Amino acid sequence: MTATEQELVAPDVFEVTSPFAYGIDSSVEYSGGVWFSKGHWAMKTDKNLKDGYDKKKCAPFWTDNYWQALKGRFNYRMDACVWMPNIDNRSEGFWVFEASKAVRVTADGKSVKIGPFDITDKNLFPKTKDTVFSGGVDAAAHESHTSDSVKYLFFRFTGGKHYIGVYTWKKKESEHSLTIKEGLSDKFPRFPFADRPIGSVLELGDYWYFFVSHDIEEAQAFGHHKTDTTGNSDIGPSPISEVVPVIKTDYAKPS
Repeated sequence: MTATEQELVAPDVFEVTSPFAYGIDSSVEYSGGVWFSKGHWAMKTDKNLKDGYDKKKCAPFWTDNYWQALKGRFNYRMDACVWMPNIDNRSEGFWVFEASKAVRVTADGKSVKIGPFDITDKNLFPKTKDTVFSGGVDAAAHESHTSDSVKYLFFRFTGGKHYIGVYTWKKKESEHSLTIKEGLSDKFPRFPFADRPIGSVLELGDYWYFFVSHDIEEAQAFGHHKTDTTGNSDIGPSPISEVVPVIKTDYAKPS
């Protein structure tokens, strides 16, 4: 553990419970399971969100065979993480965001492909320049992709308002596009947390999961909104511990 890592050791409360009980910063489905992060902790669950997967128990995200490419680059948290298909001969992988920075890493989390740079960099998401997303994203999700483009949803809560961006990423910077709308009603009309930032968004099967930021007390009572892909029906809000039952097990406690 380096000096920097020693400074990042979680407070005592995390030693007796799961940091994920207090919210989720990022989540992404990949290769049979789902990665979750909170602060500098990360773990991987199965797709049912009930059990651990591939022995990836709760540990600092820079741990070997987790997201080790981020070590020394992102030390505090992963604000968002989203899958990147191989449409530009750089192999598939992930975009990881922290504040106004983003980096592209390989699918195994071991190597950096691009960055970290400002999110507005021409190699990343240049159309975010001079928009609400220039300072970063609260959450991101892969919506669809083709052989030469990928469409992402970006979420941002600022000035007491929600914003959703549809970002189309292509090989050529000049072909990127970004459409931004205030509010979530067009895509998710029954989203119930108008005054709460979104911590993370996860598309899993036929549903979207929204993990909403709260303080410690409220996070155990709320923190989740689930809607089908039409956005017209919902389940919840529910405690995060009910939506992701594995966080109540030793698997999700810091190791």
